[in-house]
Amino acid sequence: MNDEQERGRGGEQESKRARASLTPLLSFSLPLLIALWLYAPTLRLPLVYDTLLHTQLAQGLDWVSVWLPSEQFGFYRPLVFAPLLLIEQLFGGYPAWLLHGLNMGQHALNSALLAIFLAIFSQRTVGSRHALTLRYGLVSGLLLATFPFAYQAVIVYGNNAYLTVTGLLLLGLLLDETLQHKAWLRFSAVALVFGVGVLVHETAVLLIPLVWLKQLVHGTRYKVQGSWLPLAPCTLHHALLGVLLLLYLLIYFSLETGGGPLLDYGGNDPWVKLLLFAQTAAWPLAWLAHWFPEVSAVGVIVPSTAVTLLLTLFILVRQPTSRPLLLFGWGWWLGASLLIALTLPTYYIADGARLLYPGAPGLAIAWGVMVVAVGQELGRITRPWITPLTTGFLVLILALQGGSFVRGMIGVYEWASAPTTAVVKQLQAENVGADTAVVLVNWPQWLAPPRNTFPLGTEFAPVLGDHLFAYELLRANTGTGREVYNLLVPDLLQETAGYHYGVYQATAVDKLPPLDAPQTHLFITTYEETVPTARHTGDLLIAPPPTTLLAMLGPWQLHQATACPTADGVQTELHLTLPDPAALPPTASFFVQLLAPDGRLLAQADGPALGVSPDRLPILEDVLVVDKRLLVVPAGEMDLEMDTAVVLIGLYDYLSGERLPSYATDGSPLPDDAFRLPVCE
Repeated sequence: MNDEQERGRGGEQESKRARASLTPLLSFSLPLLIALWLYAPTLRLPLVYDTLLHTQLAQGLDWVSVWLPSEQFGFYRPLVFAPLLLIEQLFGGYPAWLLHGLNMGQHALNSALLAIFLAIFSQRTVGSRHALTLRYGLVSGLLLATFPFAYQAVIVYGNNAYLTVTGLLLLGLLLDETLQHKAWLRFSAVALVFGVGVLVHETAVLLIPLVWLKQLVHGTRYKVQGSWLPLAPCTLHHALLGVLLLLYLLIYFSLETGGGPLLDYGGNDPWVKLLLFAQTAAWPLAWLAHWFPEVSAVGVIVPSTAVTLLLTLFILVRQPTSRPLLLFGWGWWLGASLLIALTLPTYYIADGARLLYPGAPGLAIAWGVMVVAVGQELGRITRPWITPLTTGFLVLILALQGGSFVRGMIGVYEWASAPTTAVVKQLQAENVGADTAVVLVNWPQWLAPPRNTFPLGTEFAPVLGDHLFAYELLRANTGTGREVYNLLVPDLLQETAGYHYGVYQATAVDKLPPLDAPQTHLFITTYEETVPTARHTGDLLIAPPPTTLLAMLGPWQLHQATACPTADGVQTELHLTLPDPAALPPTASFFVQLLAPDGRLLAQADGPALGVSPDRLPILEDVLVVDKRLLVVPAGEMDLEMDTAVVLIGLYDYLSGERLPSYATDGSPLPDDAFRLPVCE
């Protein structure tokens, strides 16, 4: 061989080594990148639901009390609240982008950890086939990254404990696997991870049973001749972990904790629980339910589960090398499911997709192994190149299923959070201080699409629960605490075909109490066909009476008025007082009309001041009412010269349709009983 040939062969070998070094990096980083991309839209969401419970409880804790059991929280989870204390001290509050970013990053890291762990673990179960072990890791990591029922754990920071404890489970298993020949270091590492985990969430107890299960199906090195299942002997390491687990359980059941936020509304149907867990286990097939909306939940879940079991049995029989991984995956899922099913009521599981997250890596392993096995089987009966093609195609299908569902649920949370986002932006734009109050009218409690993808369980976006308060909703999202009222006005509610919703009623009132704050902002949530919106309809100001007067509209005095063009139409702002509230007829309402230069009616916004009937407001005497309305102009009319348009403002009886008399400042009647306001440039 000449020098040129040797150089060529050396270059080829170097290129192979470079590709070989890049393959593991790609296998581990791709699930991480996919998870980050999938959940990136959560960065623009506000803080809602159980996040508010955690931020509220964290306010009463310090670096000493955070480590003590609390009567306000039914569980001992100090490492759930310690990060909140640190974030609050570093940032002076709880930036929504940071909390959502932490959840998103932890889920992405968990996906990468699963890929790394399974690649290493599978080397001992299937031999030294490097490409196959990386394929197992990559496929399972991608399935965890796009696992559909992970959405609730990732979107709501208050569910961070499930992400953290699952990451610790993966880390503990990875350390147990990589430190096989360093007995005491191995035990110390796993014990440390276990100790940290139980301070985060009770499901950390799964770590030690998972280590035992991993040992049971460890690999062909311990395989008993003629045995169907590879077996591995128990070691002192596993016995010591058992002692550690027993010690923790004794301590846990001796701790005194409060009742916590979990309210048992009744209902503990084991059949429904079984269907819920079976649906999750067979999610790639149960996902097809949205194609057959007329089929019952049982009619979808039972066949899907049967096909999943048959596929599992087929692979167990056909591919002995896949047995340990497949059994480990299903064992992980079964253990996590039993822990949840035996300790929580049915309704809590049905509404708590976050509870499924600690078992999700097991499902990702099981389905990942089955996907790879199906590709191998097809490659054997056809051509070898069919194997990677089939595997890639199946992974793409499953990832698209889960990913599309996750993005859809993120969209639902965006719908439900739209009023919160609008209110927070308005308060921050006006730099509203703590001495102001906020009134939220018909505030959303939850939002759900009319047709769920999966046949069983409620896929919805909660905003506020019965154990939460709107005060904390605004404090956590704005960094400022203030007085908040929830006003319930059923007359303003309407059904929508685009989605279902629930209105927050836990602390709602039907009439505002007397005002103490110098300024009170009022927001009304309206449920339109596509999305709920929160409109700032005006303010109530306790201030000296204005000295200017523009007109008398019935018993109302108009002191100041503006009408300015916006992107959607014309925004009006009226400053009003009501010297004699008793003189206001209960059926009186304002009309605000936008007229084109030729007199055509372009837009109209009728309704009482602030959009709420006077009987639901406090006594308005000596209160300045700032009424705000948006006159939405049809798109084709926006090119008009708005400076030549005029706004008519008056009062009328909405039962009879008759206008109430209106007068100028000199006492003369106004034409058409309406004050004419030009549109500003």
